[in-house]
Amino acid sequence: MDNPIANFEIRKIERLIITENMLIFDVNCMAKNYNLQDVSIDGSDLDIFIQTSHYDDPDDSESSLNKALSAKPKLEKTILLGNVKEFFVPLQFPGLMNNKNYGSPINNPNLDHHISTEGLGDLWHNLFHKDEIKPTVSIGQIKLTEFKLNLDPIISENFKLLIRGSFKYKLRGHNRLISVSKSLQVDKSKA
Repeated sequence: MDNPIANFEIRKIERLIITENMLIFDVNCMAKNYNLQDVSIDGSDLDIFIQTSHYDDPDDSESSLNKALSAKPKLEKTILLGNVKEFFVPLQFPGLMNNKNYGSPINNPNLDHHISTEGLGDLWHNLFHKDEIKPTVSIGQIKLTEFKLNLDPIISENFKLLIRGSFKYKLRGHNRLISVSKSLQVDKSKA
């Protein structure tokens, strides 16, 4: 069985930590795994952006006096911080054989490494009634450590973190991709 992950959704981005040389956050995801085996999503091609109106472009040739005199509201700018190729902590979606309800020795140390026949009827039922399988929640962690931008003036104000790209996983040696897009509004008045 080589079923792709189904109903994949990034529920939210959470636990954002930003320092002068590192950005790290959790992605809280939900999906259904119809495979017998577990699926680990550990690869990515993920662009990470920050959107703000509190960034002065050093390449902007307009003088600071002209900027002050014009007194226009600043436009929001979207800045690419970098690209992440792999998860720091991968997402894990257990397969039907590794579900504790199916007698797997991995999740039930009392079985003493013998496959139990208890629960095999449920496994057989779920193989043919996939619409009854409930989604699994998994939390992975993304870490970006290489960006050449001073984030201090940006993160001291409200900003939006955006992620766009794909998550990668393998099933029996075949690469699979999931397109993803999510944002997180950071309100410094609530921090």
